[in-house]
Amino acid sequence: MDDSDYISLISEIFQGYTELTHKGDSVFLRHINIHDQNRLSKLVETITAEKIARGIPSEKDCLERLKRDKEWTDDDELKVSESENYVKNLLQSRKKYALPSQQKEAQKLIDEETAKLNHLRQKKRSLIGQTAEDFAARKANEEFLRHLIYSDENCSRLRFSDEEFGAIEFIDLNHIYDSYQKMMIRFSDENVQKAVLCDFFNMYLPFCEKPWDFYGVPLVKSSVFQQKVLVYGRMFLNIFQNVEKIPDHIRKDPKALLDFADSSRNKDKAQSKNSAKEGSTSFVMGTREDAEYMAGDGVEVGDLAEELKNSGGYLSQTQLLSKLGIKME
Repeated sequence: MDDSDYISLISEIFQGYTELTHKGDSVFLRHINIHDQNRLSKLVETITAEKIARGIPSEKDCLERLKRDKEWTDDDELKVSESENYVKNLLQSRKKYALPSQQKEAQKLIDEETAKLNHLRQKKRSLIGQTAEDFAARKANEEFLRHLIYSDENCSRLRFSDEEFGAIEFIDLNHIYDSYQKMMIRFSDENVQKAVLCDFFNMYLPFCEKPWDFYGVPLVKSSVFQQKVLVYGRMFLNIFQNVEKIPDHIRKDPKALLDFADSSRNKDKAQSKNSAKEGSTSFVMGTREDAEYMAGDGVEVGDLAEELKNSGGYLSQTQLLSKLGIKME
């Protein structure tokens, strides 16, 4: 997506709907709010119960059958649980690292373990097959769509009655449903984050702490996407206001920006601890990037590779500061 795509995305979030085409006519898909989510959840539960009553197995029933047939065991389930916890812990640990090299190594491990976890999940999903919950989720979303599609931009007149929606041909219903799914993907957390970091959104950032100034309605009546704009806007505004020396090349990269904010906090903690120990602490410096990051702006960093090699990978505070061109008073 380019800047024009993000402008369009934010514009649609502000107006609270996305314009689609149905048989050559414009229709307006209202963005969901928390009340819609609650109604949809209840609808899924109702339809799931109906499907089970008609003999379609639930996910629980499918898992029990797989265990009886030894296709999916308690050990397999334990592996998934352990893998999920491991990835979760890795993500938490990554936030505690201050050095760029540490973060990169941690992310490499996270990517590897996430791939393994996804493989286990996909294997489980393929063995389970279609369940009552799967059918209910699709059916509920299709039925719920009727309450989101309007014939006017003010979203005051529903486009279809119950009878009209029920009479829509399967191919047309699929088209509407696919458009809805594509819209949900387009409004992903990642895309919303990238949009609020675009230059055009700078003028809106200070107002993210004032929901009424943004939308003119109580926060509980705003759409889920509108709430995300406020949440991510406030989050990044806080970083810009409180984190120093943010490199220009990451100011529009949500992940890199969050990582930098975490590492900056950890760097400050590490430097505070080292100062308290009056120069007795050793540093583990893996790369030139690490040294430059710890030294900060305006300091020329020499090549530490040979020095690190000679010292076994460790430098005292005095040695490190000397290599960074900083004199101890």
